[in-house]
Amino acid sequence: MGQPKCVEHSTFSLYNTVRLGTKMIGLPNVGSTLYTYFSTPVYTIAPFFIPGCAVVVPASTSPSSVEIMKTIQEERCHSISVLWLKDFHDLLYHPHLGDYDLSSILGVGTSGNVVPKSLLDRAADLLPKANVFVVYGMTELTSVASAPAAMIGEGKGTTVGKPAPHVEIQLVDKDGQVVPLGQVGEVWVRGEFLFKGYHGDKEKTSQAMTADGWYKTGDLGVLDENGVLKHFGRCSDMIIRNAYNVHPSVIEAPLSKHPKVQDVRVVSVPNPASVEEICACIILKEGRSADSREMKTACVEMGMVPIEVPGYFVFFNEFPMTASLAKVDRKKLRLIAMEKLDLTKKP
Repeated sequence: MGQPKCVEHSTFSLYNTVRLGTKMIGLPNVGSTLYTYFSTPVYTIAPFFIPGCAVVVPASTSPSSVEIMKTIQEERCHSISVLWLKDFHDLLYHPHLGDYDLSSILGVGTSGNVVPKSLLDRAADLLPKANVFVVYGMTELTSVASAPAAMIGEGKGTTVGKPAPHVEIQLVDKDGQVVPLGQVGEVWVRGEFLFKGYHGDKEKTSQAMTADGWYKTGDLGVLDENGVLKHFGRCSDMIIRNAYNVHPSVIEAPLSKHPKVQDVRVVSVPNPASVEEICACIILKEGRSADSREMKTACVEMGMVPIEVPGYFVFFNEFPMTASLAKVDRKKLRLIAMEKLDLTKKP
């Protein structure tokens, strides 16, 4: 795992992040809400903005799915804020999910990466009373936008809704020029949520922020004519295959719906003929088996164009996580995939 980012916030930015963020996702002011990551400073002050709501804190700073389910059942929690995508996925696919009474849950906020429609559909089936919100944010600017699951449609990327109050968003090309509505660009944001900088690292801060206050998120997205943002993932995750740019989310979304697939992440691996080759890293559902030929056939049947069909399929029992445990560590995953494919040796 890498070193955590030393992001420096002010009282002003934290106050506005929590005050407006809790309103944005509609946390209840009655009953109880489960805070799964209370060690994060921004969540420590959140309860002060939802008076009347009891805050339930798990004993562990990184609670397991079983701990989360036990806590919800025992405390009759009405909501969960916030459940990282990986943890939400693990909870919904836990083999003993049906052993716990989670019927009290009326709301769930999930964040951390592109949220596949298939996961939201599963949540609707297993937690039918829960209103699931997808929250788009980051440590530097905690809550940028949010969207209810009903807004999340089929296709590429994840709809993350309209910007939060007092947050500005613009999408730019590689030269920093604003792109037209409906075109993919890097998401830049500024507003009252914005952090001060990276503590003790002026160079890194100047690379991430412009002189007029825009923070370069490093994420790819699209804004439509109604100001609704769709998130595609990280610019750095883009795969260059021949002369084409292919983003992992384009492949992950359909593959996540395969009946044998529990989780999938797509990374690039080196290939001298095509610059980079697409590698689909897959965790199969318990008791299921599959091979590369079956997965490649499935991709074609799903309607993927040839440039999107992965050249490699590698199967995992689990994915490596980042230091925050909030996301899959794609850099480490790529290295492990290269080792499994025997691509680490230089020609």
